[in-house]
Amino acid sequence: MGVSEEEIEKYRNYYNGKREKEISEVNPKPNNGLASKLIDWFEKLVVKLMYYNNSSSSSSALHFLSGNFTPNRHETPPTKDLHVLGYLPVSTSFTIYIL
Repeated sequence: MGVSEEEIEKYRNYYNGKREKEISEVNPKPNNGLASKLIDWFEKLVVKLMYYNNSSSSSSALHFLSGNFTPNRHETPPTKDLHVLGYLPVSTSFTIYIL
């Protein structure tokens, strides 16, 4: 009823050999020519301009973290069936309103 050791070894060798054939070693050989050096220099310049340019508060990397985000004491919990005052504008162009 069971599988013999010989059959187990046969399958084990088959699958191990198959895995070894499918997996290949990655060995990149980067080019060190003038073009690659220019591209690397340009990339470093762009990164410096993006992250180290602090001419205004909105251009800083963490400008969205400025301010006080503590809970408000007068905040109300969510409620159902709120009455809404106003109306949706009538448009002549094709517009989809999601209600």
